[in-house]
Amino acid sequence: MKRKTQTIKNVLSYLIPYFIIAILGFVKLKYLLSGLGVEIYALNQLFIQIFAYISILEGGIGVLITQAYYKYFADENIDKNKIVSIFIASKKILNKIATLMIIIGIVVSFFLNILTNNSLSLIYMQFLFILYIVRSAIEYFMFAPRFVLMANQEVYKINITLNIYKIVEAIVEIILLIYKQNYALILIFTICIRFFAYFMANRKVYKKFPWLKTINPTETYNFDTKGISAIVSIKVVGAVNDNTDILLISSFLTPMAVTIYSSYNYIVKFLNDIVIQIGNGTVASFGNVIYGKDSKDKEINVFEKINTFFLFAATFFFIALLFSIDKFVILWIGKESLISKVGLISMLVIMYISIVLKPFTMVRDSIGLFKEFKKVAIFEAVINALLSFVFILKFKKLEVVLYATIIARLLTTMWYYPKYIYKNIFNISILNYLKKNLLNIFSIVIFSFIIAFINKYVLVTNYFNWFLYSLVFCIILLLFLILMYYLFDNSFRELIKDFKEMIFKRKE
Repeated sequence: MKRKTQTIKNVLSYLIPYFIIAILGFVKLKYLLSGLGVEIYALNQLFIQIFAYISILEGGIGVLITQAYYKYFADENIDKNKIVSIFIASKKILNKIATLMIIIGIVVSFFLNILTNNSLSLIYMQFLFILYIVRSAIEYFMFAPRFVLMANQEVYKINITLNIYKIVEAIVEIILLIYKQNYALILIFTICIRFFAYFMANRKVYKKFPWLKTINPTETYNFDTKGISAIVSIKVVGAVNDNTDILLISSFLTPMAVTIYSSYNYIVKFLNDIVIQIGNGTVASFGNVIYGKDSKDKEINVFEKINTFFLFAATFFFIALLFSIDKFVILWIGKESLISKVGLISMLVIMYISIVLKPFTMVRDSIGLFKEFKKVAIFEAVINALLSFVFILKFKKLEVVLYATIIARLLTTMWYYPKYIYKNIFNISILNYLKKNLLNIFSIVIFSFIIAFINKYVLVTNYFNWFLYSLVFCIILLLFLILMYYLFDNSFRELIKDFKEMIFKRKE
């Protein structure tokens, strides 16, 4: 029960502030576009993608650190000496990574004019990019203490602090954008806010674990880096899948194309990240199940329930966005920013794949199956990059890079991850998982026809109308999916049972 309580706290500490920050993000992007223009908006998106590649330098060290902690926090008698030695080693390596990120960022800044089509001077773009890199690297300089709380399933204790500062940061950015202040000034303000936020969060960690500063470990901890190349491969795949599209669109198409892609991607990513945040809140619990003394049947049961939740969420968000996203974009930034229907469906397919694969990546990260997935990760990255490059050169449309991502995932991770984990980790049939996906596809197809019919008669003229129509549709959709899963999925029935027990016990 304690494990469930900690998981719930972790999830809520991610989700509640995340909604507030995301809503502020919608407002911020609207003013970024209207206040500073399409070129700065597109440049900001480019910075995000470039840093995603630079952050590959982290190379899965975070996973190695968390795994190292799991083994000692899972024991009843915590080995403080060993934990402190891991902590000191993690600080040193993260500081080196952050420094290298800044150096590489400075080098990359000299090539920004190649990666974007705009009228801004290279010197100005360099100045902005270096500020952006410094702002992003600060977290790595100050991240080490948070790994301790993450492994101990108490990350919610600093999530509240960090998210309050994120909300403050977003509000400050919006105010500066409303008054059309220089983008450089905005970056400088947010650098200061982030530094103070991380400082205050780390103070809480040291208050919880004062012995992190007082104990002098008897030995130096060396991370097991045998599988580091496999972890890096998987990190590269993540960067390629998430960021190749925008880099190619920025390099070969217009800033307006970047704006269209980024706007839709922000909305899709918002909902995708809600599910991912839930995964982040449960991954520590799952890691403790794996490293604890639970039986194999218990592991399978926990995994199947997590898997069912993500399948349910993927289907719900796919259909909900298919109904509501275009209407919202028109109200948010204008009709000229609409993507084609094929492009929208492609984005939603990518989102669906990302969500349904999350339970399998949780298993991979929890028990370190990086070497086992190294080759398939490399294949996915190569296929995605090559197809994206060829398609955009030939067709000059942003939708084609989405096709490349879908093809790459269908040929590699979409089938390989489930097949390997069901067979080699849990030693059970994959057939039930395939049936659930077929059921999801059936639901998506049925509702796609319903949406096409409804949209002929739905007229949205303001945010209230949009919210009302979307709310009614989502309630009907939710009830349908709950009924369908309850009838056909035993794991879903167990989830409902767990939820009821949790509610009633809280009332008692």
